[in-house]
Amino acid sequence: MYPFLKHILAGATLMSAASTSVQAVDSAPEMQVMSFKVSIDGREVMAPVLGMPAAGRAEVSISDSESDRYTLGVNRMMPGHSEGNVPDRLHLMLWRGSSHSGQPLLDQAMDVTANGPSNKPRSVEVVNGQGGLREHVRIELVSVLTVRADSWPPR
Repeated sequence: MYPFLKHILAGATLMSAASTSVQAVDSAPEMQVMSFKVSIDGREVMAPVLGMPAAGRAEVSISDSESDRYTLGVNRMMPGHSEGNVPDRLHLMLWRGSSHSGQPLLDQAMDVTANGPSNKPRSVEVVNGQGGLREHVRIELVSVLTVRADSWPPR
């Protein structure tokens, strides 16, 4: 995949909120498949693809060595009302190390319109550090696709 990745820690966790709605037997709930690109100082450190339910949390950890492990956490929150292109809100978090004991690098929200047209990349970024020890952290949402839950992951 990427030559600098020596190993991938399969730390993908998906937790979803319980649904109390009643659905027809032949229909599956929709979910969004989101592709991200995470870079630090212009170097791509991960490019995960996550399948997310209507509201929930996903987390993935990837490392290219024991000292360069990064964890991306994504919380997907639905808007309070549903009107076509009303955006979802993503809460994006990035840590150096694990989400439990690592160093926080980014903690920001992003509004996403699932099926709305967009020609510009959606991203959040921050510059951490002081003096000569600065890091430019960027998370870009590359694509969003709405699929039926029974069709993800692809077989």
